[in-house]
Order: sequence, then structure tokens, then C-alpha cells
Amino acid sequence: MKSAYLAIAAAVTLIATTATGADVEDYALRCASDQWHEVDVGLVSTTGDQYTVEAWVRLATDIPTDDVGSTIVGQHADGTDAKGTLDVHMGRLRFLINTSQSQHHELMSDHPAPLGVWAHMAGVYDGVHMKLYIDGQQAGELPVTGSITGYDKRRGTRIGGYSGTYAGDCWLDGDIDEVRIWDVARTQEQLLADMFHPISPRTGLIGYWRFDEGSGSTTADLSGNNHHGQLTNYRGSGQPAWVPGVFTQIDTLERRQAALADRRLPGIFLDLDMSAGDQRLSTLQNINPGEIYWLQLHVKDAPEIGGWSATIRFDPEKLQFVEDSFQPSDFIPGLSGKTNLVEEGWVEVGGDILSTDARSSGSGFLGTVAFEVSSRLEGGVEILLSEVTFARADGSTLREQTLSRAWLIAGDGFTAVLEPYREGVPATPTLSQNFPNPFNAATRIRFQIPEASRARLEVFDLKGQHLAVLAERFFAPGYYETVWEGRDAEGRKAASGIYLIRLETGSYQQVRKALLVR
Repeated sequence: MKSAYLAIAAAVTLIATTATGADVEDYALRCASDQWHEVDVGLVSTTGDQYTVEAWVRLATDIPTDDVGSTIVGQHADGTDAKGTLDVHMGRLRFLINTSQSQHHELMSDHPAPLGVWAHMAGVYDGVHMKLYIDGQQAGELPVTGSITGYDKRRGTRIGGYSGTYAGDCWLDGDIDEVRIWDVARTQEQLLADMFHPISPRTGLIGYWRFDEGSGSTTADLSGNNHHGQLTNYRGSGQPAWVPGVFTQIDTLERRQAALADRRLPGIFLDLDMSAGDQRLSTLQNINPGEIYWLQLHVKDAPEIGGWSATIRFDPEKLQFVEDSFQPSDFIPGLSGKTNLVEEGWVEVGGDILSTDARSSGSGFLGTVAFEVSSRLEGGVEILLSEVTFARADGSTLREQTLSRAWLIAGDGFTAVLEPYREGVPATPTLSQNFPNPFNAATRIRFQIPEASRARLEVFDLKGQHLAVLAERFFAPGYYETVWEGRDAEGRKAASGIYLIRLETGSYQQVRKALLVR
């Protein structure tokens, strides 16, 4: 896969102080997933009930958003020996541990992982909860108890690489820097205090790689535990490349300001509710072919800007963008609206102003766009707002990957819509973690069937009481996806709480926990 990056700002030369006190230039590593690039650091793990893994990562903008993704720190071979893997799965940050060979736990972030920009990502286990953090802000939590398993099938700990023997498309595609592994559970305050600068060896730090060598095929472990790394590949060629480090990047400073102010960077979001205000309605049911549906675009926490643009992607076989439908609001007075049909299934909308006096900031309504539903619509279709750009008052630009999604479903909202989401035949049956999780209006559930068989997908509450059957039929081999609206078999809304989603096919059975928040 060819990596693609956003040009945020020109890099500046910055001298950083390492944990040893020497002044060196700041470097990072760039990994290519199609070459299976990785850093072999031996076996780094803990079998207690305290663990933290953290890193600065700049993911390529074209990483897969299906079951495969990008491994940040690989700590497992399969679902029996996970010791704290941090990766990106279906476009979201994921954290994996096992508390026994049969007790496998996965936590996915409640919003997509940023693409094309440096972001600090961390997974923490404190013996009571698994937690995820993105740029210092909590992005997910899952109740889990017990010690991390001592069972081990890994090739070893791999930075940027999957630590099992399968050679699929799950190696890191992007840049990585400041990788730290701890046998203590770091608090949010501790993560924020140390994420923007190098650190020195301290209690609990069992692995620390700054990648500041700048050349060669080895990198030092600065924790004092001698887990020095070998830059290599699994089955490809070459090794990760040396690139400027995270602390040389201008956009890192913006993330620091946002994190310390306890806020996220600005973004633009889709709303399918055309009434005033941002209802964040993400799903419409009973969609009919030939009808036109309007969406609102809303901005949150924008700096002082004189223009903006948003990239919207969709399936051109199921939807058509209505020409000239973009109608900008007066959020920025005098904004001249623009539409750019880049290619089929890809449109950019936005605008700018000529006057330097007309600026705006904060949150508000930006405009509307419309799509016509094709006669070929079956099941559902997703509209994805994948990239936004803000033209700031000082002449600079800020680009972000917000990944706001809207779903149009040709169904009643609680009868399952099943459609393949990728081609091919899987090797094993698998029920993936639903996403988003936690969820409010709807959540997506993906599962795979390796051979033709009857399968049943259903939902229970924590008391074991049956709530709904999402799918029960004979399936051909393949990858399937459905949407659950948080309703029971009678169409009634389920109450807030934890629900169990179970896939059963033949002798295989797997359960995932879903958190519904009303």
C-alpha cells in the first residue's frame, strides 16, 4: 500500500533532549504495510493487572477501515495470548488483552483514529478497566478484571507489526515515535504531563524507544531494560525509514494546546435531521429509491476562520450527489460556496471569502447538501465525511480527519440489514467488536463465515434474557455486516446498559459486549 499523508505545515528544526541528557535531532520511523516493516524488540510484557502502552502515531490517510488495519504495538498471536496490543481496527483505535486463554477482551475507541496527522494514542489496564486515550482524552472504557495471561504464542513484541505468523494487511502504514510500555497503569494526568516531551527512566517503565538514531538498523531501549530494537520486515523487504520526529511538527503544538485545555480539535459533523440545531442524527430508516435526502453540516469549536472545506465520500452505485445542492449558511458572512466533484463517489464542498474582515469562530451550522438514492439500493449505504480543512485568520490552514458517518437504511430500523462489506473467504469464523461502542442511535456489527453454514446472531441482556435475533439463516462463506438500532424484537427501544451480542455457527460461539447509552 502506498502511504498518503496530509501536508499540515512545514516541519521546523527542533533540538530535543533525550532521556540520557544528550542533545540530538528528533527522528521517527515510517513503516510501509505492504513491506511488513516492523521493529523487533524481543519479549516485553507483564503478567500482572497493571499495563500501559502509548505512542505518537501518524497514520496514513488510506489505511483500510475494514477488519484489517495498522498495528502500533503488536503483543499477541491470536485471541488466546493478547498482552496489550494497540492497533487500528475498522478505522478505530483498539486495545487487546487476555486474562486467560479463553478470556479475550477488546476495547475499541468511541470515535475514529485521526489520519494523516500526529496523534498520541494509549491503552491502559488498571485491573478494573481497560481504557483508551487519544491525544490525552479518554476515548473508551471497558470493565475487565484479572491478571494478564502468561500464555504466550507471539513471535515477540513488534513495534509497527503484528506479532503472530499471519502476513495479512495489518502492519503499520504510517509514522511512529516515542513508544513507551509500562507495567503500571498510567493515569490520564500522567499521560498528559509526559506526552509532549522525552522522559527519563523511572519505576514501571519497561520499554522506551525514541528512534532518534536517525540512521542504521537498530534503535535503543532507553528504559534501561535492554530491549533494543532491530529494524526489519516480516516477509517484505527493507526496513522502516527515518523521518523527522513528532516533536519537530508544528501541528503537535496544536494538539498540546487542545489536550491541556481538555478539548478536542475542531471538526465538522453530519446531521440527517433538518430541523434547527445539531441533533447528530446518524441514521435514517425506510429509505426509498429515487428520493432525495438532505444533510446538514455543523462545525464544533472552530478557531477564527475565513473559509472551510469538507470531503464527503459515498457509494456512487447507491447514491448520487445532487448537483448544485450545496447551500452554505451565513456562519461566515459573505462566504462564496464552492462544490468540487473530484470523482465518482467523492465530492468536496465549502468556500472562502475575499474580505479579511469577515471571520467567524465557535460552533454552528455551515450548510446543507443533498443525495438522491439509486434504484440499486439494497440494505443500506454510508455517507462518510472524511476530511475537513479550516482557513484560519493568520493565513494558515488546519486539516483534520473527523470521519463523521451517516447511514441511510432500506429497512425498519430494527430488522437486520445484512450485506457483505468485503470480498474473499475468511479462514475462521469471527464476530468483531461492534462500533461505535458505546453507542446511542445505532451500532454496526461485523462477522465472518468461513464455510457455507447456518448462523445465528442475537442480543441478550446481562441477565441472559433474550432481546432480539439480528440474523438467522444459511450463509455463504464471506464477510457480513449489520446495523442494530438498540431495539428489541418488538421494535421497542432498549434501556441504557451493557448487552451481549452472540454469534453461533456450528460448534463456534463468540460473544461481544455492547454498551448502549441513551
